[in-house]
Amino acid sequence: MEYVPVGSLKKGTSGLIIEWIQRDLSIYSLAKQFDPDLLMGMGNPCVCHAAKLLGKYAIIFTDTEHAKLQNSLSVPFCDAVCTPSCYVGDLGKKQVRYNSYHELAYLHPNNFTPNPTVLTELNLKEGDPFIVIRFVSWQANHDVGQSGITLDNKRKAIHEFEKYGRVFITSEKPLPQEFEKYRISVAPEKMHDLLYYATLLYGESSTMASECAVLGTHAIFCDFAGRGYTDEEEKIYDLIYNFKLDELGQEESIKKAVELLQDPDLKKTGREKQEHLLSDKIDATAFMVWFIENYPDSVAKMEKNDISRSFK
Repeated sequence: MEYVPVGSLKKGTSGLIIEWIQRDLSIYSLAKQFDPDLLMGMGNPCVCHAAKLLGKYAIIFTDTEHAKLQNSLSVPFCDAVCTPSCYVGDLGKKQVRYNSYHELAYLHPNNFTPNPTVLTELNLKEGDPFIVIRFVSWQANHDVGQSGITLDNKRKAIHEFEKYGRVFITSEKPLPQEFEKYRISVAPEKMHDLLYYATLLYGESSTMASECAVLGTHAIFCDFAGRGYTDEEEKIYDLIYNFKLDELGQEESIKKAVELLQDPDLKKTGREKQEHLLSDKIDATAFMVWFIENYPDSVAKMEKNDISRSFK
């Protein structure tokens, strides 16, 4: 897919502000040349600012409740903000709730078929137990100033999980040398295939936890703040288990992971729970296409009728 870079990653709050200003200018310039009818993005303030200046529609999607800075810089300037129905919080009259998760835009069975060849790259076969561990950089705009699982608990988790299968680590930041032997070697675009066949995910990424849930793989998610979608995926579908990032929460998360790994029917149970989830939720891509192609009439139609069941 052809694309145009509109900025480079910068660290910290001040770096993020500079990055957003650069993106604002780049997106405005590109949109002025291209002259679109509508601009859209994932909670992207720059899209909203460019659209407002150019007199165009702006539609954004967001699912992160504690992204307060991002929301304050985008929602006032957009025309519609689409959130999953489980989103905790009221974003005002522009908010449109749809019965799905972001991850079901690209991992719904209508759009994704797992490829088992990823297993052969790691000398695995289907049914072999393995655990994926995910560490994040904590540099996202809604994570600045936060930190994750301690080094001691990372060691403990790896040591305990190895008793039940091979351990693979994917990390946004450099790994300590002692963990390098666990680093995943497959291409990033094959990660969703790997998650589908994994026994368990353990880590700090809400997105990857939700990806596992919609793929029928259980996940342990450690975070400093709640998320509407991971909370729902725990309370209703029992596919994610959420833990705080304090010391007690980290210890309990490892215990829960071990408890799950001791269940010989964990994968079978996960697939059954996935069926329940998919029967409830819609194909997010089908909804997005309909909503955007019919905008702004689509807003009025959603206000009058519950049409969410139409996008299976």
